[in-house]
Amino acid sequence: MQKKNRKNSRDAFLRGWLRFIFSVKRKNKKKSRTCENKKLRFANESIPIQNQVVSFIEDISTIKEYDSSILRQNAEKIVIPKYFDLYDNPENSLLFISAATKLVARGEKKSYLFNYRRNKTHCLGLECLLGVALTAARHNNINYRDSMILINGVYPKDEQYLEIIRDIGLVKEINNTNPGKVLDATESSKKINPKQRIFSADSIGKENASAFALDTKNITAEKFTKYINRCLNDHSLKLTLDAEKHLTSCMGELLDNAERHCALKQRPRWYLRGFVNNNLRSPICEIAVFNFGKTIDETFDELPEEHYSLNKQVNPYVNKHLNKKGMFREGLVTIAALQGRVSCQNEKETDSSGTGTIELLKLFQDMHDSLKKMKKDIKGCIRMTLVSGNTHINFDGSYKLKQKLANNDESDIFTYPFNNIGLESEPDRTYLKRMKNARFPGVMINIRFPLPENATQRT
Repeated sequence: MQKKNRKNSRDAFLRGWLRFIFSVKRKNKKKSRTCENKKLRFANESIPIQNQVVSFIEDISTIKEYDSSILRQNAEKIVIPKYFDLYDNPENSLLFISAATKLVARGEKKSYLFNYRRNKTHCLGLECLLGVALTAARHNNINYRDSMILINGVYPKDEQYLEIIRDIGLVKEINNTNPGKVLDATESSKKINPKQRIFSADSIGKENASAFALDTKNITAEKFTKYINRCLNDHSLKLTLDAEKHLTSCMGELLDNAERHCALKQRPRWYLRGFVNNNLRSPICEIAVFNFGKTIDETFDELPEEHYSLNKQVNPYVNKHLNKKGMFREGLVTIAALQGRVSCQNEKETDSSGTGTIELLKLFQDMHDSLKKMKKDIKGCIRMTLVSGNTHINFDGSYKLKQKLANNDESDIFTYPFNNIGLESEPDRTYLKRMKNARFPGVMINIRFPLPENATQRT
């Protein structure tokens, strides 16, 4: 039996006491974090916000409480999600925007800080949607009728994302409504980027189609084609004349669809954005177009039963696959509507509307393939995502567009069945998802198109 050393006993006591103190601190820290991230609920949701954009954004969410998996908040500080993109995390990203908009429009604080530091992935469409939503919300807080809510922020470390936020996203949207009143800490050290390419256009109201292609939609489509050419010019490339015409036509129809899907008596709301930083080693052109109003499914649901596209194209496809695993009606209607020559405008077989989205995808895929054939060094593939209602659809080039001849072999019809067989088989469930708690009130399309590498440019 060994006699205890007095010094060793004292040391053991001190070690034990320190372990106890640290365990209490850890418990208190955990408790504090839990309190910070308690569920967020709005008691005044029954009071309507007198702003159409805010109302649409609030309607995205079908839940009444938001936990920290959706919105992390500590007092007036709000953390932008780690994965804030529509390609791989659509539902929680949309729920975050809805919750943040409600907080700014219905909260009792006069200022909020949005912290981007934790963010890892992002997309142009969500950042622009967040900018549009929060700009409207800060002007329409139900507790401060005569003043605006102040929005501050901390930029992410990612330089490209910082430029998107500042030059086309949240900061730009706020600055557009209050020119010169945004205090930006990066302004003094901001470097001019001569190869940053930005496109931004919004709807200005309903117009009748112009026989001379002078309406806003067609003018915007023409400007957008020039924008894509400018992005390509940085790499000593340009669209062919046929490709220019085709892109203008596709974008014009896409914007026409966006306006039609609005179905609003007030000002229709569609937004078109483009961004590329050609000063990066591996530049990516990002495009986003979205509108508020009706979903694709709602647009077809309101057509008469005898309508050609609904009766001969959409319903047969839906009925054929509805009872298969993972399939749901809204998703199948949306996929059917994306196919070539399927449109709520087509009332007979020879009508040719319904080429906007699918042809736009084909055009960018063809551009991507052409660059590869030219032995251009391109990293990644074209990606496209679409949300409408509860439906989320992804395109990543795994499946190819299918082509068939129509009108006595005088024209082409392209389809994208999301499988290797055709529309007679159901789509791959990997690319068609149903969002459980989020519902986008309209249509949103995002496209990522990789451009040739810049061997001498910074990374």
